[in-house]
Amino acid sequence: MRLTFIIVVLAAACGGGHGGADATVQSDAAPDASPPSLVVSDDIVTDTTWGGTDCPVLVSREISVGATNGATLRVSAGCTVRFAPGAGLRVGET
Repeated sequence: MRLTFIIVVLAAACGGGHGGADATVQSDAAPDASPPSLVVSDDIVTDTTWGGTDCPVLVSREISVGATNGATLRVSAGCTVRFAPGAGLRVGET
């Protein structure tokens, strides 16, 4: 089974959850969007958090999250994650 555009948002990471900002997922960057602070092209093999100065994040190709070892990806509330055409996240499978 293939899962695409899976983002886990932990409201607790921004000190609350009620009334806080949500993470944003975009299928591609708008022409006037700010440039990415982090470009991701490697699989997530260790527990990783995207947030703060890492945002916005651009996923440049299909990557897997925890496919071999159960690593987790957390996206802080308010962080925008963009996907280049053809890019995506594969979660928990190889």
